[in-house]
Amino acid sequence: MGIGNLGELAKCADETIATAARALWAELADGSWKTDADLAEHYPTATIDGAQVRIPLGPGHHVDLLVNYHAEMMLIEYAGVADSAQPRRATKGKAA
Repeated sequence: MGIGNLGELAKCADETIATAARALWAELADGSWKTDADLAEHYPTATIDGAQVRIPLGPGHHVDLLVNYHAEMMLIEYAGVADSAQPRRATKGKAA
């Protein structure tokens, strides 16, 4: 879900970022991770905090995901320039 965010990045960014976005799109569509550890093994530069995942795509760009391993679904919340990203929101009363 939210694949349009990544698709727009693949169309709008420089070629290096566009290639990384297309590759990530294919990997996310094909992937099936059961735990944070599985995902971290595949994306060692990712920041994983519970259901929230941030995958860097290159200088100044990243993708924010919400992951539900049980349902085997991911939501691409944001894909683009890091400076334009909204801060992650606190959940369940915890500080972000």
